[in-house]
Amino acid sequence: MSDKLIKMTKIEQKPSRDLTEMNKLEAYLKEKGFKYERTDSDNTMDMTTTGWMMANLGPDFEPFDLHQIVVYDGAVRIWDVICHRGSYGCDQGLLEGMGTLFGPDVEGWLTAEDVIKKIEENQIVVIKPCAKCGGTPVLYDTKYGDKTVPAIKCQRCGRVFRQTFWDRGRLIEAWNTRDRKEEVEK
Repeated sequence: MSDKLIKMTKIEQKPSRDLTEMNKLEAYLKEKGFKYERTDSDNTMDMTTTGWMMANLGPDFEPFDLHQIVVYDGAVRIWDVICHRGSYGCDQGLLEGMGTLFGPDVEGWLTAEDVIKKIEENQIVVIKPCAKCGGTPVLYDTKYGDKTVPAIKCQRCGRVFRQTFWDRGRLIEAWNTRDRKEEVEK
């Protein structure tokens, strides 16, 4: 009987996480072609991490599960969201974010829709490789008469893509989705 009570107590101490918001955000990132990494770890940590946590957080520290999505720009980590015991909103299945998308502080109690809205408001989109050569594109501003307009240039073949009446978001969308032969200049 005492074994049964111990097992029940351990189960009660490890709440199951509602990862609906994390899953929704991951589906969006995958659909839009973002470079990201997802980590889902159970309540076990390696001894180095656990030792550090116990030394810094005290003897009552217990390892916990961690769910995280890290978004990259090339090899650079630009922002991430987490859900773990202690993160803002995790008990409600919500996300906590940090990095360039969230400003200088962490922001908690976020739904996937909140994060997606921030991505779209900041026009954070993946620019796909050049359709002609597969090279890496660069988004920049260029002068066109007396106007400054966005342009995309392939670093490999030098092709330039611009439309003087489009904003950056529309330009990137067209670069990513259309046959660009007629709009490309060399």
